Amino acid sequence: MRNKKKYILFLAIVLIAFMACNSESNNQVVQNNIDTVDLENNFEQATKIFYNLPSPPDVADLLLANSSVEFNLETLNKVGNIDLYESSAKQALNLGIYSTDFSFASLSGQDQIAINYLANSKKLAKKLGIVGVLGQDTIQWLARNFENKDSLMGIITLVYRRSEAYFNDNGKGDLALLMAIGGWTEGLFIATQLAEKMEFSVDIMDKIAEQRLSMDIILQIIESNLKEPNIIIYRDGFKKLNEKYLTYNKMLSDDLKDGGEISELTIAEFRSLAELVQGLRNQFTN
Repeated sequence: MRNKKKYILFLAIVLIAFMACNSESNNQVVQNNIDTVDLENNFEQATKIFYNLPSPPDVADLLLANSSVEFNLETLNKVGNIDLYESSAKQALNLGIYSTDFSFASLSGQDQIAINYLANSKKLAKKLGIVGVLGQDTIQWLARNFENKDSLMGIITLVYRRSEAYFNDNGKGDLALLMAIGGWTEGLFIATQLAEKMEFSVDIMDKIAEQRLSMDIILQIIESNLKEPNIIIYRDGFKKLNEKYLTYNKMLSDDLKDGGEISELTIAEFRSLAELVQGLRNQFTN
């Protein structure tokens, strides 16, 4: 049964990619296919570009490193919300968000749900003119490595990074930034929702604390793009989140010194942090 589900998921990916390629041909959209040699030679490099922010598969894999994590569809952005996103800025944000949701569902073994999120990602990519990053050679490489989780996440990462590169190369750097910010925020939102269900285990709380490094990168991105109206509107929200992060990380570190336990005060601070994350995420998805 498990192999059958994987086969169905693979067929869906092939179908979506085929539809994307046909759409591009009919509308004369510039293709940016990833050939097999490029995939194999640049796999490691692909994960290091674009400000070192974690890609959606990186975030999902981080969350699922703990075997006690249970999949919860309610934590993901609703598939039906896609019709809400009419501006290119909202489309880019939610391309990142749906990419994280796809990765999370896929790694959780939720194949049909993953197909739905992949289809949404494809729709947004088409609207943004970047569906060509998932070409035939990409599909063939995926077919040879489909049962390998690392390879599956690797191809998703590479397609995601190539989408960023396409935006940057075509004078749409703000959309690349929004896609990256959206994907990272969705991962952090899912993590904060999981923390409560995991009874604030040290493992998940510590992993969330580690994302403070990415928080620094996002603030640097925003501060270096103050002339971009689609970026600057989120500045205050991320600054508040960063301040809360600093307090939370210090309190968590103090709690865990010499093998201590997480205090109720730290949990209360974490809940305040989670509220800020949810507020930002709501801005992106509504």
